[in-house]
Amino acid sequence: MIDESLIVGILGFGGEIGTMTSTTVAVDGSSSTAAGATSKYIFSFRTDMALPQNIYLKFQLPRDTFDISKFPSCSSFPINGKIISGVFTCEYNSEQQAIEVRGIAQAIPKDSDVGVLVSFKNPKYSYTTNTFDMYVMKSGTTLAFTRKLAIKGVPITAGAITQISMYPIDAMYVVSKSKLMWFNLNFKLTNPLNNGAMIQIKLPDTITLSTLPAVEGIEVAFYVKTGLEDVSDSSPMTITQSPPGGSKYIYIKNFKAMQQPNLITVAMLITTPPSSGQSSPFEITSYTDASASFEIDKDISTARVTVSEIGNQRTNC
Repeated sequence: MIDESLIVGILGFGGEIGTMTSTTVAVDGSSSTAAGATSKYIFSFRTDMALPQNIYLKFQLPRDTFDISKFPSCSSFPINGKIISGVFTCEYNSEQQAIEVRGIAQAIPKDSDVGVLVSFKNPKYSYTTNTFDMYVMKSGTTLAFTRKLAIKGVPITAGAITQISMYPIDAMYVVSKSKLMWFNLNFKLTNPLNNGAMIQIKLPDTITLSTLPAVEGIEVAFYVKTGLEDVSDSSPMTITQSPPGGSKYIYIKNFKAMQQPNLITVAMLITTPPSSGQSSPFEITSYTDASASFEIDKDISTARVTVSEIGNQRTNC
């Protein structure tokens, strides 16, 4: 964020500056808070003074947070049933990382509610952003009439995971109760995976991984078939379970960064549920790093095993 002395230098005001009230930044209800989604953001405030028509608005964004085009789509937005007239245009200043809003076509009385809707992309992982600042500026100058600093950030949720499927590797075998079978789990992430990212797969309580022991330290009961690559020949990808033996979690780490996600396929040898029908879901989550503090993408409802109405068979497949 810009410190107070620098703000004064940029704005160039010599006297007292007003302070807006009722300031909020929020994702519009028709949009998504999911990481990586393009959403409509509502910037709103109440004026603490009468404002002339020849003004523009400046929204200072948290630095290095959003992906915004040079001229993002924007419009006036009704707050408490009131809307400011004009044909709004927005321009993004990438150096200052601020949006300037022009096209206001009226003077604005004191204690008026002002709302602006601007479209841009959410951050690429789940967290609450840093704070925003808002200014009302005199047209053609860097003079501010009023402002509000440190407006509460916006909570971002995990992005979507798509193209999810869970199916037996050998389609000739019937998926019956309590049967040891090889399955493929397919999924595609939405957001990039940077260096150090991790993928976690949580198995349902009714499904267990095979207890086949690792061979020379390499797991043989589950592995990545496609979609991820080793960092290098000397730094291979790792896929582990935790806790060892009958684990409910698979962790994939140390893969090459991927800006455009591929379809990922993970093969696993599992024992199917003891009852017929759909199993509880596998939970798939990508994280920014191995601490699992910040989710990138997540699905907790789609990947399931469907068990047919056939008795217990322990045949290995």
